[in-house]
Formats: sequence, structure tokens, C-alpha cells
Amino acid sequence: MFAWISRTWEAYRTQSPLRFELTVLAVALVLGLLVLPLLIYLAGRLTLGSYANGGPLALLGDYLRGLANGHLSVWIAVLGPYGFILLGRLFAAIWRRSH
Repeated sequence: MFAWISRTWEAYRTQSPLRFELTVLAVALVLGLLVLPLLIYLAGRLTLGSYANGGPLALLGDYLRGLANGHLSVWIAVLGPYGFILLGRLFAAIWRRSH
């Protein structure tokens, strides 16, 4: 039933190192551009109340405008998922070397 997951994972893992890294980067950027703003909206809605400028699409619009205007906080959020992947790889490498 879930054989497609296994096939997809195998195809993903057998890519060239450059293609693999570009795929990881692309997925992380999509998460940072589309998923993260919605998670930020939900977290803010639960803890702070409604968003002053409207709903989740308003926040997404503000987020993309902030990105276009070069706001550092938005760029950090967009690149954050890839940064966490790199940080995880660093910790894994340190762990492997120490054991």
C-alpha cells in the first residue's frame, strides 16, 4: 500500500550529491515560503489572538512583501528550515565522530 513512499525515498537517496542537496534546499525553501507563514499565523492566533491585518492570506501577503523588501526577520524565517537541516547534519556528524 505504501510502496510508493519506499520507491520515492529510494529515488531521492540515489541522486547525485548536487541534485540531492538542491532537492533538499528546494523543499526547505517551499516550507519556509508557504508552510512556515501559516504555522506562524496559527501560533500567533492561538497565543496572541487575531492578526491585525486580516487572516492567514493577509499574513502570507505581508510575509512575501517583507521578503521582497529585504526584511532580515523574514529572510531568517524563509531560510530557517534549511538552516535547521544543516544544524541537524552538523550535530549528527559531531555525534558520529564522538562515538
